[in-house]
Amino acid sequence: MLTTETKLLHIAALPARSLSTILWLLLIVFLLNGQPAYSQHYSFNKVTSVAGEEFPSLINHVMEGNRGFLWISTRSGLGRYDGNRLKKYDYDEADSLSLPSSDVFSVLQDKDNELWVFTLGGVARYDYRTDKFLPFFDNDGQPLVAASGCAWREGLLFGCGKRVFYYNKRKNSLTLLAVLPAPCWVEKMLLLDDNTLLYQCRSDVVWRIPLDAEASTPVQADGKTFSLCEQSTDVLVDREQRIWISSSTNGLYCYSAEGELIHHLTKENSKLCSNHILSLAESDGLLMVGTRDEGLLVYDLHTHEQRQFKHELGGGQYTLPGNQVKELFCDRYGNVLMSIVNHGLVTFDRVAIRTYIEEDSGFRRGPTDNTVMSLYPYEDDLWVGTSEGGLNRFDPEADLFTAIPATNGTQIFSITGFTPGKLLLSVFNEGLRVFDIATGRLTPFTVVDAKTDKALFNSGNGVYVWQNSPETILIVGDSLYVYHLKEQRFSPVDLGQSVSFMKGTLRMVGTEGDTSYLVDRSTLFAFDHPSEKLTVLYKNVATNEVINTAIRTADGLFWMATNHGLKKYDPETQMATYIPTSWFKDVMSLQADPLDRVWVGTYYGLFLYDPSTNRLVKFNQQDGAQANEYIRTSSCCLGSHVYMGGVHGLVQVAYAQVLQPNDPPSFSIADCILDGKSIGNPFYETKEPLEILYGSNFSLHVLTLEKNNFRSKEYRFRVTGQTNELIESPGSRLRFYNLAPGNYSIEVSCTLPDGSWSEYQHLAEFKVLPPWHQQTWFVLSCMLSSVLLVVAILAYMGIRKERSLKAELAEERQLMNEEKVDFLVHMSHELRTPLTLVLSALKRVFQQTQPADGRYRLLQTAFRQSERMRDVINMVLDLEKMEQKNMRLHLSPHPFNEWIKENLRDFECEGRERGVKVVLYVDDRIDKVVFDLQKCEIVLRNLLIHALHHSPQGSTVTVKTQWDPMTNLVHVYVSDEGPGLRLEDEEELFSRYYYRGAKDTNGTGLEFAYSKMLIEQHRGMISAFNNKTKGATYYFLLPMQQTDLPAEEERDREQEPEPLLPDVDNEGASLPSLTQTDPASRLPYTLLVVDNQESITRFVQKVLSETFQKVYAANDGVDAWSIVRTEHPDAVICDVRISRMDGYELCRHIKDNQPTSHIPVILFTTQTGAKDVLIGYQAGADAILPKPSDMDTLRQLVINLLHARQHKEASCAK
Repeated sequence: MLTTETKLLHIAALPARSLSTILWLLLIVFLLNGQPAYSQHYSFNKVTSVAGEEFPSLINHVMEGNRGFLWISTRSGLGRYDGNRLKKYDYDEADSLSLPSSDVFSVLQDKDNELWVFTLGGVARYDYRTDKFLPFFDNDGQPLVAASGCAWREGLLFGCGKRVFYYNKRKNSLTLLAVLPAPCWVEKMLLLDDNTLLYQCRSDVVWRIPLDAEASTPVQADGKTFSLCEQSTDVLVDREQRIWISSSTNGLYCYSAEGELIHHLTKENSKLCSNHILSLAESDGLLMVGTRDEGLLVYDLHTHEQRQFKHELGGGQYTLPGNQVKELFCDRYGNVLMSIVNHGLVTFDRVAIRTYIEEDSGFRRGPTDNTVMSLYPYEDDLWVGTSEGGLNRFDPEADLFTAIPATNGTQIFSITGFTPGKLLLSVFNEGLRVFDIATGRLTPFTVVDAKTDKALFNSGNGVYVWQNSPETILIVGDSLYVYHLKEQRFSPVDLGQSVSFMKGTLRMVGTEGDTSYLVDRSTLFAFDHPSEKLTVLYKNVATNEVINTAIRTADGLFWMATNHGLKKYDPETQMATYIPTSWFKDVMSLQADPLDRVWVGTYYGLFLYDPSTNRLVKFNQQDGAQANEYIRTSSCCLGSHVYMGGVHGLVQVAYAQVLQPNDPPSFSIADCILDGKSIGNPFYETKEPLEILYGSNFSLHVLTLEKNNFRSKEYRFRVTGQTNELIESPGSRLRFYNLAPGNYSIEVSCTLPDGSWSEYQHLAEFKVLPPWHQQTWFVLSCMLSSVLLVVAILAYMGIRKERSLKAELAEERQLMNEEKVDFLVHMSHELRTPLTLVLSALKRVFQQTQPADGRYRLLQTAFRQSERMRDVINMVLDLEKMEQKNMRLHLSPHPFNEWIKENLRDFECEGRERGVKVVLYVDDRIDKVVFDLQKCEIVLRNLLIHALHHSPQGSTVTVKTQWDPMTNLVHVYVSDEGPGLRLEDEEELFSRYYYRGAKDTNGTGLEFAYSKMLIEQHRGMISAFNNKTKGATYYFLLPMQQTDLPAEEERDREQEPEPLLPDVDNEGASLPSLTQTDPASRLPYTLLVVDNQESITRFVQKVLSETFQKVYAANDGVDAWSIVRTEHPDAVICDVRISRMDGYELCRHIKDNQPTSHIPVILFTTQTGAKDVLIGYQAGADAILPKPSDMDTLRQLVINLLHARQHKEASCAK
């Protein structure tokens, strides 16, 4: 941050002297008398952070090569920066062409533009073409170790301690040129003229050595030196041939070219800010002085002004990151780079954009709060309203902020003029205040009356104030008022028809003559001052577009900031058009400058749109524009600056200084990558095209040489040859993949600071060689191979024909299996309907038969086998669901051993009948296991039935449970003493349609396949093996916990339909018994039963007639609907699959008809999948039951539904 107080230097008339003497006296007078002021802003940016590569923070030397690379020397390697990326070079013991050492002193470029690198391990020359380092040896064949050097005549001078060598490149000879009287470590070498060398050592002496390349013996230094009191740190020869020498503790020395001391400047005898000088540089007439503790001192030799730059807390990019400036460097364009200790390489740039952020250090360099809500220019000052820091006064000339104590802690939502010397402030949620600039006092200002004022400011929306004329002020919120300053009265504005167009709070756009313009979220309005009428000027037709703010430029055009981009509206043509761009969509803030350009604040940065050129320019941190979230009501123009407020500070733009014309950039190749390996720059100093093998991956990095080499830019590459392409890239890298053989040429262009594109420049040419298969030898090989191929094809055809026959047989077998499944599924559906009648009838007879009755056991067996038939049908349908991935598990924890025991009780009786003993051994460590009770019961029953069927009389079936703590799996074993398994049984036991010999006549062949699918759905496994003695063991494994169900199972569980049966409430217990047959005790309800099959209809009708007063019957949907309309039954029980009108349609007729819509509808269906159940409920069904269903369940369900309806009607009556 630029903080040191400066003064303008006034120089009295001087006697006529030489130009150099005049400039010197100006500098001396300046340093002795003060520090004048600058008006420019500067920005400091770390190069290492821009490049995206972590690089050491301590830098020894910086040098710009002729090709545009920036070479950075450090103690841990050498860096090469090309404006886009930082490439690092290190010492590699395995590579003789790497750096001689990672400790790099400096880099030098000779007159032939070759680079020389000085390291602790020796000197090396850099080869641009191969991107390698060629070591340099002395006359004894040893690496030449030199700390510094300089270009001279036909070669270079090397400083090796007390000795100076000259290397003649043309003769390839190394000569000892001079010897110093004492050993020293050279820091810097530079030429005073062609015959004089300045040799700065790490001591209090800078040697002045005469040069003579033709001398037969080395020159002995004659003692003509520049002696200092302390160690020298840097030496500089300026454009006037004056010699500047800095010292570590004793200030700055200046000598004439002849060696005469002109002056010795210190902190005590001048305005020099520090005696600890580390570095010197000269750029564009500026003398740069880097200090150890006081930052950077800059003296302008043209204007004779001085400025000091120091590190200050909270200064961001506008302050030095540190105060120890170790190295200074100026490139060919006059750009200054600094090496700051512990902060790396830093740029020093003049910028036209500055962001002021909250600052509480007392320097008054920023507002009291980062969030700037409102701005208002008054006379020469800018008044800044913040979110929590109240009102600030900004003086652009002094570059200082002043907080207004009376407003501390308030949110100044809007500011405008009032009367001379006073401002009108809109304080959010508090009201209007009149601010006296002279006294700093606030006075409440009520809008109309207390009630109106409270309603206006307590609405939760901000209130805008705008002085639209010298006599009136607009007060804009949910309502619109005009305050007349002379009469001191308010007049509310009748919004009229405009109210129907308004969306959100009105905001000000601007005033022109007797018309003010306002905008809300979708509409632009015009307000006529004399008539005080508001009319619609533009209405946005896009429903999803939001207008954040708008401005009006001097040419009468309106510019709107929307969530879809920047929109222009011409009131003459009534046309609204978007400005096309891919850089942003959401625009939050707009401001026009006096040049009729539009400044655009977005979430993606700050932009400038120039309507005259239709160009859009983006500004980034290198330009001084920090990241910000701009606020739509916070922008204005004052003097030579545009101001835009945001969440992260106040942005100041010197609009006339941006987009200064520069020379067009030039391009070269920085690096080439071939198949993932760097090959340097093969195009360097050659016009031959690079040859690339077909199929190779090739890419290149472009080096851009321009004044601002650190700005972000986009590139266009025009590739011509076998393919003609125009490639746009946000970076400097161009990649090629799988190019066709042929010649290619590359041209490149990049974006300029003004948003336009530079002219295309030729970059490189390369050639893709033909692939190997287009070579002659390959064609001959193909001919020979063709003959051999014909022989092989004939042999292969025979083999293929045999395989084809086998595949056809396998496919036919598979089709047969699929047809079998389809047949079983179809038959299962068909069997469900008659099975309903059989099961219900058997159950009724069985329940009415006493165990002592001789028919009891026969009925029990028939009922058990009917249930078995029902289970087989359900198994077939479940198998279909599992194949379609529609089968769901209903998981819950159950006591596992108790569940095993309960299931075994049914089989103990059957075992005794067969003469087979059933034995159970349980593992007491097993408690509760999470599984689907119904599905696992099917698996266990299948294994037990199989074991019993294959156990001879007098044998034992053993059931055993066991827990494996290592895998946390529960094992269930079922062992028999039967014939055991054959080899093919073990392999195919759990495949579909497996039959275990002629004895296995009871089964469909699906039981084991179904069991396997159920267990695997539990994330378990099932298998079998032969016992060592006799018989076989069948077992399955289940996880103790189901914690990692598949995503599909989780979704199925989430999408389970509502229970098919509603809960029975407590009062249901008091209803009449389900088995009552006394007509007098029947429930006073009438029912309608509908089914295609008359036998089922009659059966259900008879069963339900025992409980309900009257039960109607119908065999199709049309008859059923006729009965419903005439008899109005209390409930309808209907099969889904009925003729003339299916059950779904009948249900919809009942529910859509007002007189019958209250009647509960229960649907029967054999399709109980989630989708089928959903269709039924969408049709309006009150309950859905599967076929077959228990009659007692059906009867209780009807009672519950009727009881619930009765309660509902009673509640409505109350």
